[in-house]
Formats: sequence, structure tokens, C-alpha cells
Amino acid sequence: YGTNPLNRQKLDSRKLLGSLTSLFVRLPCGGIGVDNDTIWNEVHSFSAARLAVGCVIELVFKVATGELKNGFAVVRPPGHHAEESTPMGFCYFNSVAISAKLLQQRLNVNKILIVDWDVHHGNGTQQAFYSDPNVLYISLHRYDDGNFFPGSG
Repeated sequence: YGTNPLNRQKLDSRKLLGSLTSLFVRLPCGGIGVDNDTIWNEVHSFSAARLAVGCVIELVFKVATGELKNGFAVVRPPGHHAEESTPMGFCYFNSVAISAKLLQQRLNVNKILIVDWDVHHGNGTQQAFYSDPNVLYISLHRYDDGNFFPGSG
């Protein structure tokens, strides 16, 4: 069933057969998620996440090429928890990591600074650039001795 109780839609279980079933969990609300708090709405999540990434990519390229002097992307779902092969923390795709890698590949940008100011550590963004000397990733976040989501940083 969909995650919106006002608009329940039948989930085609055939779409979840095989290895995909290990990527999802059944939530108490009757919907599915990638973990206990990251809901996957089979009707809207994929398109919303792709739209968020596309908005960030477009903004980053407009700033990098000088079309805009600066920019600020307010998008949902966010992305900084999404790791290379693991969505988590309401993040399906890592918009900033994807945009930075595209800047490197398409515009040959060789120095990138990412400042992530959020209550949670951006574990996915850190993972994406941990061994890349051309990207400086700075995360300002709550830590609480590793007892605060995602427990890293």
C-alpha cells in the first residue's frame, strides 16, 4: 500500500521480487521504506528525488559557469545521508555529491568546497569524497558521542 493513508494504492508485489525485496522494509503504517524512518512512496518518491537532484545540478552549473553569482537550493528530499549504494535518513540520491562529481567530469573543476551545516552529519557526502584530494568537505553537526543519527562524524 502507499504511504499516504488518504490515498492508498495497491503495491504490485511483483515489482519487489528478487533482490529488491531486501532493499525495503514494511512500515507500521502499511507502507514500505528503505529503513524504519525513510518512507518510499511508490508513486512519488523516485520522481521527487530525481527532481531534487536535477534542481541542484542546474543551480550548481549556473553558478559554476557564471550565469548566476551564487545560489541556494531548498529541495526535498535532502541528500547528504545517501551513500553510494544505500539510501537512508530520508535521502535517496546525494544531490550535492552528484553535482560535485558532474562539475569535476563535465567542467573539469579541480577544487570544490562543500560546507554541510545540518544537525546531522552528512555521512553520504563524506563517504563520496573521503579520498578525493580535490574536494574539501566540512560538516557542522551535532555528535553526542556518536549517539545522534547517523552516529558518524
